[in-house]
This record gives sequence, structure tokens and C-alpha cells, in this order.
Amino acid sequence: MNKKIMCIGIVILFLFTSFSTISAVKIDDKNSERITGNLTAPFTITLSGFITDSETHDGIDEASIAVAKYPWPPFPDVASTDSNGHYEMEIEMKDLPEDLSICVEKREDYYTAKGSLTISDKSETSYNYDVELEPLPYVLSGRVIDREKQFGIQDAKVSVSVENLFFGGDIYTTNTNANGYYSVKFGARLFTYNFEVTFKKAGYKSESVHRPLDGSTEYNLDCSLLFVGFPPSQPEFISYPEEILRGQEYEVQVSCIDPEEDNVRYKFKWDNTEDETGWYGPYASGETVVMTHIWQEWNDVVEIEAKAKDINGIVGEWSDAIEINMINLGPEIPSKPEGPDKIRINKEYTFSTRSVDPEGDQLYYCFDWDDGTEVKWLGPYNSDVTIEATHTWTVKSEDGYSIKVKTIDDPSGKGDFEEYGIESDWSDPLIVSKPKIRPINNHYFNDKISMFFEKISIFLPILQDLLNL
Repeated sequence: MNKKIMCIGIVILFLFTSFSTISAVKIDDKNSERITGNLTAPFTITLSGFITDSETHDGIDEASIAVAKYPWPPFPDVASTDSNGHYEMEIEMKDLPEDLSICVEKREDYYTAKGSLTISDKSETSYNYDVELEPLPYVLSGRVIDREKQFGIQDAKVSVSVENLFFGGDIYTTNTNANGYYSVKFGARLFTYNFEVTFKKAGYKSESVHRPLDGSTEYNLDCSLLFVGFPPSQPEFISYPEEILRGQEYEVQVSCIDPEEDNVRYKFKWDNTEDETGWYGPYASGETVVMTHIWQEWNDVVEIEAKAKDINGIVGEWSDAIEINMINLGPEIPSKPEGPDKIRINKEYTFSTRSVDPEGDQLYYCFDWDDGTEVKWLGPYNSDVTIEATHTWTVKSEDGYSIKVKTIDDPSGKGDFEEYGIESDWSDPLIVSKPKIRPINNHYFNDKISMFFEKISIFLPILQDLLNL
């Protein structure tokens, strides 16, 4: 009875499982497309809508709409509005459901708006997404002039920085016109009480001014900049090595031009680190300057840069970075392993070897024990130091074992030797074998047997007499 019930239960469970599996897979005869769970073949949706002003409700032209799909791909689809504020874009979808992150902005006039849209139904291919942008409420205007000559400065950069403790900062920028006038809109979130304005122009000393948000929507700020001269040009590397080794001194040649032909000083970056020595010089404008440097730390590729400043302290831009390949010198072949040349099975033995790295890098060693065990790197060890490794053989070999070792350096000292290190060749092998059993000396054995039987023969008569009693 119990066996019958168990069999019926198994049959019901099998039918239920089969039915569940079939219902999870749907075949669409029309498109011959297989849909399992939420996975679908790629398809395209159309996203459209209007971007309007939240106050006037007029369409906003040249507003930017960026749509990012998560988790793939990371790059957004981008569209912009026409003169009526309308946009339309096609987006390729991959998995469902999928969340679209949407960012709409026209930074010079409106706050940025962000939102999301979830696509969960493949049969729906058209979506509408309208957004109202809130106008930036504040306007800053004024004029930037030369402090000595009082003329308007063209193309001076005006930046308005609005910092907020909770929401971070926003920066709004514009440039002055031919007469030095500017006007820039900016926004401020809750708990923002002031803003900072920075004025910049090449050849002039920059100025920054803090202003409070006092409840007004329009602010005026004029600024006069002091002309101090134009900075030197970006330095140019005339000569430099294409490949370098650690610990060796190399020479680079650099030059730049100062617009006023002032003397200049140079500062260098050796592999993204500024030279702690500071500024070198002064040197004449246009003079070819020779500098030397020694790289001590490993890096497969190093970068060098330079910038210049004139005798008035006006600093130019960093030069373009120059890439130089660093060469790693590999270690010597390890010495032939030293240790016992006779071994027994299931007993541990110790072997030693030694290698030298020409740059003093730490080393890793790899022993091949010739018995099929996994080959592993051991280390790190200092260069030019005798190292030891132990091993136990568990399989007999009539031909013995050939032990050899190789090494690899770790130029960075960070354990990434398999990426940047250089392997040596295998060392000369050490042949080890199991001890031989000494054969028995037949003459010696025969003599002993003969002596034994001679002594027995002496006692045989006595044994016979005893047995007859």
C-alpha cells in the first residue's frame, strides 16, 4: 500500500514539474521568437515629448535630452529639441524590465531636470516623456576692464560658483563680449546663502569675489584686472630617452618661449610626481635646457612633463606628457639544486639554490620535482640569497628523478611578478634516485652454510642414540 502511494506521488510531482517548465517557455509563431522569463531579443522603442518652460509653458529649443540604460551600456543616447521644444529618439532595448535614467538640461537658462522611466512591456514601443524646466532665477551682469588702461577686456572668463552644504556645488560660466560686458544666469538651491565669482584672462591676475544672496534676483558686479604679462609657452621636450633602466641617470632637453622674452624657470614631473627640488633656473627664453634624472621605482611606462614661469612669477601650462618605456632586466639562471642524490619514498628532503637579479629585485623560485606534482612559485626572496625548498616523493621511479629550478623577478615589489617579471631558463638538473640494495656475496653465504652443516653432522650420532633410548 505504501509503495503504491509513493509511486502515485512521484507521478504527480513529475507531471507538475513538466507543466511548470512548459508554461515558463512561450513560443511566438509569428516572430519565431523564444521568450524565457524576462530575457527578450533586442528591440527598439521610440521616446518623444516636449520640453517646456515651467512659467511660460513655451517650448524650449536646443534643450539636451540624455537617456542612459542600466546596467548596459553605460553611454547615453542623446537628442535635442527643435524650435518648438519637441524631441524624438529611438532607443534599442535588450532586457526587460529596464530602467531608463533621463537627464534634461539647458544649463545657460534652466535648472537641470532628472527622472526615470521603466520599460517592462515589449508590446509597447512608443513612450511619451514631457518635462517642464524651471528657469534659473538669478542674473549676474557687469563689465571687466583693464585696471591701468580702463578698456573693456574681451573674452575674459566669468565663473559663478554656488556651493551648497547638502546638494554640492554648481558652476555657471560665460565670456565677456568685445567691450568687456557679460551677463550670466545662475541658480541656487535651498540653504544656499552666497556665491563666488571668478574672473580670468590670460596675461592678467585672476580675481575672486564673494557675494551674499540677499533676496534679489539681479546682481551687478564689475571687475578690473591687473595686466601682469603673458605666461611662457608650454615647454617642448627636444630630446629624451625612449627606454630607461632603473638606477641609471638619463638626460632630457627642454625649451620654451616667453612672449616678453623674460628669463624662465622650469618645474618637472617625473612619472606624475613633481620634482621636490622645485623650480630650476633662471634660463634665457628659447634656451635649450639639459636636465638629468634617475628613476628608482619600477613602472612599465613612465611619463615626464614640464612647465615654465617667468621672472615675474607668471606660470604657464604643463607640457604634453611624454611616455618612456622602462626596461626590466631578468634574473640569472639559478644554480643547480643542491641536496641528497639518494632518496626514499615518503620521506621529506631539503634542497637549496641561489640566483642574482641585476637590479636587486626580489625573486620567486619554482621547482620541478619530476613526479607530476603541481609546480608553484615560492617567495619572495631577496636577490643573491641561498633559498631552501622541501619535497616528499610518494611514487617510485626506477629511473630516478630530475630536479630543476627556475626563477622570476618582481620589479614592482608588489607581488605582480607574473605580469611584469622576467623568467629565467631552467637550471641544470640534479638527478636523484632511490638507494640500491647491496647484492649478497654468494661465496660468503656458501661458506657459512657449509660450516653450519659440519657442526650439525657432529651432533647427529648423539641425537640418534638419544632417539633410540
